[in-house]
Amino acid sequence: MQDMQKLLLWLLFSLAALLLPAREYDLSPGEDACERISALQPGDTLRIRIGVHPALTGPISVKGTPEQPIVICGEDPDLSIFSAWSTNFLPQWTAVPGERFAFATPCPETVVSVTDVTHDLQLQPAPGLAGLSGLRGTYYYDPEAQQLYVHSADGRQPGSGLRIGTHSGHLIILQAAENIILRDLSFTGSSHREAKLSALGSAIRTLNTRHLRIENCSFYFNTGGVNITNHCYDSIVRKCFFRQNNSYGYSEMAQLFFGSYCQKNQAIDNIIMDGRTHGLRFYSGAEDCTATGNIIVNEMIGLYYKASKGERRAERNIVLGCQAFNFSDLNLPISNIHNTLQKPSFLQDDNPTNLLFSPEEKDTPRWVAPEYLDFRLQEGSPGSGRGAYPEPAAVLYAATTAEDYNLGTRMDQPLPGLSRALNTAPEHSTIYLLEGTYASATVSKPVTLRGMGKVIIPELTITSDQVNLAGLEVNRLQARAVQALNCQQLQVETATISNSKTVSIKHCQFQQLDWRDNHSSRILFSVLPAREYAGARCGGNSRQPGTLMPGHALAAGLKPAPHPAVQPQLEGPALSALYPSLVTISWITPNIGSDSWRERDNWWTPRPVLSLLEYGTTPECTQQIPSLGEIFHSVSLQDLQPDTKYYYRVRIPAQPLLLNVHGALQPAPVSPWAGNKLSETFSFTTPADRPAESGRTYHLQPGELNRYSALARPGDTLILSPGVYRETFRPPVSGLPGAPITLKAAETGQVILDGAGHLIPAGVYLDLTDHIIIDGIIFRHFANKLFSNRQGMEYGQIQILRSRQIDINNCVFLGHGAYQFFINMKWSGDIRIRNNVFFTGVNGLGGDKIGNLLVEQNTFYDTSIRNFMLNSFRPGSRVSIRQNLFLGQIGSKARFGTTMGELNEDGLTELQFDHNIWFFSPDNQIRFCGFERNSNLPTDADGPRGLERLRQKRGWEQNGQEISTFQFANGRFIDPWDDKRCQQEFSLPIARAEFVPALDFFDPEPGLIPEHIGAHSRRP
Repeated sequence: MQDMQKLLLWLLFSLAALLLPAREYDLSPGEDACERISALQPGDTLRIRIGVHPALTGPISVKGTPEQPIVICGEDPDLSIFSAWSTNFLPQWTAVPGERFAFATPCPETVVSVTDVTHDLQLQPAPGLAGLSGLRGTYYYDPEAQQLYVHSADGRQPGSGLRIGTHSGHLIILQAAENIILRDLSFTGSSHREAKLSALGSAIRTLNTRHLRIENCSFYFNTGGVNITNHCYDSIVRKCFFRQNNSYGYSEMAQLFFGSYCQKNQAIDNIIMDGRTHGLRFYSGAEDCTATGNIIVNEMIGLYYKASKGERRAERNIVLGCQAFNFSDLNLPISNIHNTLQKPSFLQDDNPTNLLFSPEEKDTPRWVAPEYLDFRLQEGSPGSGRGAYPEPAAVLYAATTAEDYNLGTRMDQPLPGLSRALNTAPEHSTIYLLEGTYASATVSKPVTLRGMGKVIIPELTITSDQVNLAGLEVNRLQARAVQALNCQQLQVETATISNSKTVSIKHCQFQQLDWRDNHSSRILFSVLPAREYAGARCGGNSRQPGTLMPGHALAAGLKPAPHPAVQPQLEGPALSALYPSLVTISWITPNIGSDSWRERDNWWTPRPVLSLLEYGTTPECTQQIPSLGEIFHSVSLQDLQPDTKYYYRVRIPAQPLLLNVHGALQPAPVSPWAGNKLSETFSFTTPADRPAESGRTYHLQPGELNRYSALARPGDTLILSPGVYRETFRPPVSGLPGAPITLKAAETGQVILDGAGHLIPAGVYLDLTDHIIIDGIIFRHFANKLFSNRQGMEYGQIQILRSRQIDINNCVFLGHGAYQFFINMKWSGDIRIRNNVFFTGVNGLGGDKIGNLLVEQNTFYDTSIRNFMLNSFRPGSRVSIRQNLFLGQIGSKARFGTTMGELNEDGLTELQFDHNIWFFSPDNQIRFCGFERNSNLPTDADGPRGLERLRQKRGWEQNGQEISTFQFANGRFIDPWDDKRCQQEFSLPIARAEFVPALDFFDPEPGLIPEHIGAHSRRP
């Protein structure tokens, strides 16, 4: 009886909820959104009025019902905006003394991000004002002085296109909300004040929500678009547009992300483009994941199912142009049906309905119009019958001149002229106009006209409803008494639009516009003559001719207008130092850089090369060496002959280059660029003898390292006084045999090189600098891979490129999982790494094309992924890895069977990998050392484990030793198998700078292991 009463009561409440009248409310800019939203009841609709609304100050936790969801929608999808950008930013820029390319403006609002919409770029945070001139496309905010400093995308005084973000965190958080619909809204500018926490600055974050729908929304220049997390259930993101929502500080993020054990996830018919991390990702336990009808282009990684589970489906997706790879199911069982995927893509089961292709292949599909994101197939295209659009598209092509018998269904067989195309085209079809000047025409049927390249039409008259125009230059445009006219990216001299309805003008430019009696219309983000336009909903327009006004939004399906080709400039070159066998040459390229196109999110990235030094003993300068500099360049030539005349000059190549992992130059896929500039040819004569210098000693204080790095010469010693140095040791001049350059701590354990919150790429950067000694320094907080290639640097706490005779002794490297390398070596040799500690971090020692290497008496503790990633060696090299102490991996990686190291022996004359001690947790039954040229646990891993397997597979560690008990002398050793405890007691305190372990922290308990194994603070 009691159960029946409960059931009746529930039915009464349900019926009452169904009978509640649906209520509609408006939210205007300036009103308290949180208060209004928290009062919503099932069935209510909150309309977000046109204007800019700030981030919500609290989470949305309201609950609708399946029958009566709560709807939060925009009055206009382009003009109802949630934004972290300031509406009060009116800068007055002044040049910063002593910084070549830095400009400052007063700014009382706290700045957490800067976006340059003119150059289509999110500026990256800089570590400070000092050295800002070397960091193109960056900003620094000084809260005490309330000054914003900017080094713009082109090195010039910033213009009107800068937007500053003043809110740290998400724009909207949904927490424990149910049956919510968000639609017809735009989101811009969200970020987090700490770069390493950029994932916490996505536009929308959801936690424990149920039955969420996000529809027809746009996301631009946020540090992440939509982030579905924390056990959310039944989330659908549909028909949304994502562009450049880059999470620079966390490379695992995506513009559209489903993770943290969310269930029943669907991404449907979204456009995702131009990001720097992932496009669409299902990750970290996301369960039941469906991607249908999405277009993902120009990402780092396109569509990725890593660490997802349950039922997975990928159908009718287009994934193209992603630098790392386009699609991966990571060998998971996924239903892959009718997808169009560019290689490299990794599919477990390549269903024959999928279209998998490579641009290098002869039979590459012919898309209809990639510049309009129209990836349907042309008539007769290779790939017909497969992919997301298996049937040829019903489109026509036209050209100014063509054969009369052409059918127009292929780009290489266009119809002759616009009038012929209009007469031939069925209603509601699309006509693509190839570049050229066409005769005037009248559009008398509902069609879409799109220009490809520079398309000019003297006069275009519109007499039909439902006409779409895009990408055209029209001298005279006339439209009277029409409905549903849509114009995008038009340049028009004179236009008359009158007595019409639902006219949409977006990203257009008019020199003259006669606008009369038009209703329910909109003019957005366009350049207009100086007058008012009655009856039109306007936003983001400009009255300045010549360029399109940058709006917060770009029309979906249209690419930005191309920027004019850069004309590189060159200042110099000049000699910086001259010795019998060594010369250093410096120059500046003031108006070029790679910040807008360099590749970031890879473990190994090609190095941008913007200029080269050519030299030789004749004026022809037959030898060359690439500069890895960005703006300021310095190249040392070594092994020169004394008392010899040399010639040199600098060349800016016709196209930017990349220095690949093999040390070879290759073209960079960059445009526009107008290079091929050559300096004068200069000469110098090397002296017969080295100057009689005994070497100088400098005692430095924090803030002086950058300056004295530039002053250091062979034989000099830089002694760092105790303190924290947020700088980089980057000597432009090499040491010499018998006269090294030394950087050392005055007191071991008292000197910290700090990466300023992961914003500085390196603590020590050596390029073409031989004979260097680094001694007794602690490294921490340096850049992850997404902040690499800044100032011409890569990433790694110590970076050694094209250098020899390098000694690294008695240092401590602290990582705590921020995708840092500790020591990164390329094209270098004769490197000795002794008595150092590598603590936490992702990878210890990384290298490509390296020569002789000694790794001796070091301690590797709590490594997140690998101790070694030594990919290739120079022929004839010798490597010795001896008497080191390996104290395991974190448990999550060890349980997964991730290899503790990779080392490719090709090219080695001798390898000694022996006499090391390996700690394995007593609970670790996997004990996989790795080094088998595979990243994870192999299928035969049930056999011998630990060092026995390593001996059998590689022949190493014949005298190595395994231990299962260990203790530091201070008693604070934690078994890395215990992830949570290591995280709480070590990683987090290190990340917060609460705990800085010095070398003596890692001293083993006396008598536990031999004295010559591992790092020791008492070792001379």
